[in-house]
Amino acid sequence: MQMKYLATVILISIGALAGCGDGVPKVDNPHAIVVDGQKMTPAAFLQTYCTAKGNNETCLKVVQAMRSDATKGVIPKGW
Repeated sequence: MQMKYLATVILISIGALAGCGDGVPKVDNPHAIVVDGQKMTPAAFLQTYCTAKGNNETCLKVVQAMRSDATKGVIPKGW
């Protein structure tokens, strides 16, 4: 009985800790990242905050924005 109780307490604790802040700040615009008043490139943001946090919602948005920005090329004048 005590082992089941202990296992339940441990699982609940791990779940609560996993749901706590993961250190990734929320970003309003993933195309123009600003953290604590400082502008950052998407690559710098990913390297600073998203290492080993691939399932974080903010990290995924920044990766998606970075990919879409990479496909935008400069159109030469006159086209």
